[in-house]
Amino acid sequence: VRQKVLDDLVTGDKKISFPKTDIAIDKGDSQVLTVGVRNKKDNPLHYKIRFTPISGPDGAVFTIDNPSWFQFAKDQVYTVSSADSDIRNIRLSIPTRVNAGSYFLTFDVLDDDLPPPDNVYAQKDFFVVVRG
Repeated sequence: VRQKVLDDLVTGDKKISFPKTDIAIDKGDSQVLTVGVRNKKDNPLHYKIRFTPISGPDGAVFTIDNPSWFQFAKDQVYTVSSADSDIRNIRLSIPTRVNAGSYFLTFDVLDDDLPPPDNVYAQKDFFVVVRG
């Protein structure tokens, strides 16, 4: 999986590689997502990872924090050299009490050297479809 993500970054000339745009998962289940970040800047990239909930099955904003849907080092600042790539594994765990349906989120890579809102280095839309 790591090699596939690296190949996607390099051959696709992408800043980020995210495994799927549609993740189907049952309530109470979990799976590991392998994501890649490629530094296309001329200097080292200091970055953080963030997941932003956009809308749930009812169209309203939802929370992914209590309990947390994504397990990774949330406050960790990673460094990747210019023209190099970084691979991270993130666990997606769906709480049993959430409603079934489609949840729209963004996967964000934030440049820690820039202030918001100019700090989004790259972003990918995706859906988590919670079953039954």
